[in-house]
Amino acid sequence: MELSDAIEVSRVNNVFMRKGPRPLQVGSLVLIGHHLIFSPVPSCDGNSDDFWLLHRAVDRVLYEPVSKERPSKGGLLVLKCKNFMIIVFEIPNWDECQAAARSIETLSNINSCDHDYPFYYRCSFQVLDDGWKAFDSEEEFARLIVRCGDAFRISSVNEGFKVCPSYPEKVIVPKGIGDDYLRISATFRDGSRFPVLSYFHKHTKSCILRCGQPLIGPTNRRCKEDENILKSLLNHNRGTIIDTRAIQIAQNARSKGHFEGIAIKLSVIDFTNGCLWIFCCHNHCFEILIAFYLVMVA
Repeated sequence: MELSDAIEVSRVNNVFMRKGPRPLQVGSLVLIGHHLIFSPVPSCDGNSDDFWLLHRAVDRVLYEPVSKERPSKGGLLVLKCKNFMIIVFEIPNWDECQAAARSIETLSNINSCDHDYPFYYRCSFQVLDDGWKAFDSEEEFARLIVRCGDAFRISSVNEGFKVCPSYPEKVIVPKGIGDDYLRISATFRDGSRFPVLSYFHKHTKSCILRCGQPLIGPTNRRCKEDENILKSLLNHNRGTIIDTRAIQIAQNARSKGHFEGIAIKLSVIDFTNGCLWIFCCHNHCFEILIAFYLVMVA
């Protein structure tokens, strides 16, 4: 579909626009692929700047004739925007008013992101730096790996977002765990969110991992590969699972089997609002990580 196909009328002249508390303006309303443009007639007060509005910013389109008894007087086109701004256009021709309304309605409700404005934008200036390469995740992760020592590694298991669509392509995982284990663990976790490193304390060597809820099911299904990922971090350290879902939601999940099993001997299960976190830390610094966690969720 071409965006131009959705435009029934591209330009309407002698339009009155009322936008918020600003005074009434008269000018031309122009519809293009991603924007509507109101170009006012130059006035004595010098207020003749064009008004541009993304079709995506429009939440609701309303239109009605100025006079139901005499539709020839034209129509009112009301745009209610997502930022709560309300714009009213008075269009002298009722047919053009309806055509403009239908066009804006269609263009503001296109579902395909391929038609969004960023994919059509062309820079009017020379780009000096490539923003896509300004941040190299592998290079940044490599700095963290130096601090983590031999406990973690950078994995490309999610290359092309094939394993987990909500994880980046590069993730930090326990060093002794292969990518095959991560793929199997992803099938055992909600949203394919297998355990990955989120925080590492340089001095205490404590870490925070995050993952999705386990899909244990009513048969108490287990996943040895997933258990081995957690065991590889625990060793002789104390570990804590904190389920950050609301208590009621977590209890409902327990009845459906979407709850952390007892195969991994961890010390505490706690409830707050959010997602599932796994803490692995030494006994003497457990309070430090809990304090850090509370700051994050606040």
